[in-house]
Amino acid sequence: MFHRNKRVLWLLNHKTLMPYEAQLLLDLGFEVLTPKIIPTYVDFRSGAIDYAYDESLSMPQRALKRLNEFDFYEEIWPADVVTTVNRYFGTVFTRPNGKQVSEVVNKFEGQIVFRAFGLLGRQTYKEMLEAMYGYDSLMKIYALGDRFWFGEEEDLHQLYLDCAVLYYHSTELRHIHYSPIEAAISGMPIVFFRNSLLGRLCEGSTPGCVDSLDEARTIIERVIGGDMELIECLRKGQRHVSYKFSDAYCRPTWEKNLVGSGFRARLQEERPVRLCTREALRFVLAPVAKSLPFAQLPVIPPEKLRILRDGEPDDRTMEQGIDFTMPGYPKFVLGTNGISQHEFWGRWSVGKKISIFLDHPLPKNFSLVMTGGAYGPNLGVRFKVRIGDVSRYAIFRKGVGDPETIQLKFSVRRPSNVIKITVPHPTVPEQDSRAIGLGFVQMRIAGDLSSLPEVAPRPISPDFASTEPQSKG
Repeated sequence: MFHRNKRVLWLLNHKTLMPYEAQLLLDLGFEVLTPKIIPTYVDFRSGAIDYAYDESLSMPQRALKRLNEFDFYEEIWPADVVTTVNRYFGTVFTRPNGKQVSEVVNKFEGQIVFRAFGLLGRQTYKEMLEAMYGYDSLMKIYALGDRFWFGEEEDLHQLYLDCAVLYYHSTELRHIHYSPIEAAISGMPIVFFRNSLLGRLCEGSTPGCVDSLDEARTIIERVIGGDMELIECLRKGQRHVSYKFSDAYCRPTWEKNLVGSGFRARLQEERPVRLCTREALRFVLAPVAKSLPFAQLPVIPPEKLRILRDGEPDDRTMEQGIDFTMPGYPKFVLGTNGISQHEFWGRWSVGKKISIFLDHPLPKNFSLVMTGGAYGPNLGVRFKVRIGDVSRYAIFRKGVGDPETIQLKFSVRRPSNVIKITVPHPTVPEQDSRAIGLGFVQMRIAGDLSSLPEVAPRPISPDFASTEPQSKG
């Protein structure tokens, strides 16, 4: 307990990364625990389990046994796991997989290292985290402040020796596969694109680095044709390709970032009085706090947390509203949770909760106008809309093919920038994996009933604005 800052919970389990990275942490003086339960699905085929690192741990065996029996990938952290992890570990290494990131961000009190594993296309980590864990995950990460850090088989080897050339087709800017690195180490010529991550890592004059498909084809044809002068030029000029993946480069880089950046300084031993006070409070407050940590609460994110998307409209105002048939949101929408990708008619709710985060608070008195419909068991059923400290209830009696418009009046004591909607009965349709319930075509802020658009097919029932659902007779 008194030495938790020298322990690392390394939640990665990658069979080629673990022997190097976990061992490197041991060499740097840390104790390391890796999970003993990992996913079994095919996308995790590179996963591995190793009990050897447990020998480095100076924590109680009872606590170690509990953590080794826990699934850090797919399970919600219960209260005893939250207590054990926060009591004995000062740092967690995590990656976006299953429930892992959300549980770490919500329940861990120490340093959190987000381990980058590469991205597809032009996707950013902001977009990936929002898609996997919801927009509020970005708010929570921002609230963490300086606690959050963004930081070969024999047959394959023989294949590299036997083949003439490796054509590496990728133009990913933030992801690279092992194959071209392994090929270069084996002396196999590689042809790759300058606008890829490998091209960015190599010197501009590296032979085999091309700008076009035609240029790549020319080199490959010459190599296959036995042009030994070119082959030797490629082999000699590509010897440095693997350097930035070598221990000689990676070890000092890790040491520089763990020590020189200030990360290691934040892991100084705590004063006994402070440590004992925190653990005493943890014990006393456990029945009330449940599985909550002693962690900083999230704050409203700044402008830089906005999720920009292709096709985003520029200048629509809240009064003009959100057009859910568009591929992007207007600029006043910072992000959303629980809403699907756009379809030609609009967007579905996904799951039980919807949250829409705006870039500034709504006024104290306003009307929220929504055009849409419901699906299946949600037709004709009240759903709750909460803004600030006020809840209102509404009903969609028709489907999205015949949308209707409803208006809810709000008068709030404390202005809020978040619109929250609870879906009564999320339902998975046939040939769909989403649990949908409410469909939205448009949403906007209005002042009175006269501003309703012509699409409204029926008058607004006054009981829609009741603050509590009325009992059914």
